[in-house]
Amino acid sequence: MSDKQYMNSLWFEESSMRALQFVRGGYRESGVRIDKVDITLDFDEVHLLIDFLFKNGWIKPQLGENREEDLKIIHRLIDLTEKK
Repeated sequence: MSDKQYMNSLWFEESSMRALQFVRGGYRESGVRIDKVDITLDFDEVHLLIDFLFKNGWIKPQLGENREEDLKIIHRLIDLTEKK
């Protein structure tokens, strides 16, 4: 009897192809190499996808508390240099 284990869905970089690849999760034979990839995105296509996600609100830039403090300091330094 074969030993199957559950594997989560996974994105990984395939540098030899200059692409990102996706494998859907599911039960797989233990120790057997994955030979079927569900999605392959060329690196150029990845940039297009990221732009699309930003434009359509799927990715929203957020500043954490630390970055907000950094921005206050940067703006203060800009104010000081403009006064000179």
